[in-house]
Amino acid sequence: MSEIIVVVLLIVPVVLAVIVLNYLNKKQKRKAHNKLSAYASEITNQLQIKQSFWKRLPYQLIIIDDESREILVVDYNDNNHLSHELLSLDMIESLKVVRLKQAVSLGERNKKTEAIITQIGLEVCFTKPRKEIFLVVYDHVAHNNLQMAELEKEARQLHDDINKFRVPQMISASSAKAMTI
Repeated sequence: MSEIIVVVLLIVPVVLAVIVLNYLNKKQKRKAHNKLSAYASEITNQLQIKQSFWKRLPYQLIIIDDESREILVVDYNDNNHLSHELLSLDMIESLKVVRLKQAVSLGERNKKTEAIITQIGLEVCFTKPRKEIFLVVYDHVAHNNLQMAELEKEARQLHDDINKFRVPQMISASSAKAMTI
């Protein structure tokens, strides 16, 4: 009987520690989410942005206003540092899905290297201001390899979504050229 009591006395503190750590982790994530939501609400109110589309990514929050044709990118990280950029959808020069790779050595004896995908995201190049931003959808630190294919599809979907908001400008410009010819 005493062996059972010893086992229970050893297991109970471990279980309690796991429960407390899990609770604290969820509380920290909830606090960070609330801070990001409050910051995004404040910025959208200040800049008078109407949310036609929004997407939360691992390190950024994307908000698109279809009426004013602007994209708001809110950057955030684990250190609770928040910043934002407001850019015009009409100034997007190129938009493409990119896989960033890094060479990793397999060992000293083999002297072989393998390329692993560290990030998948959207590379958005703007003409005015001359700027390039990278919207991270998959990050090997924040996600596991099994999520890579699904998140690459999500990056392609984000590409299509942003293009849908760009298209009216592109169509009206091409139809104006057709009318003048």
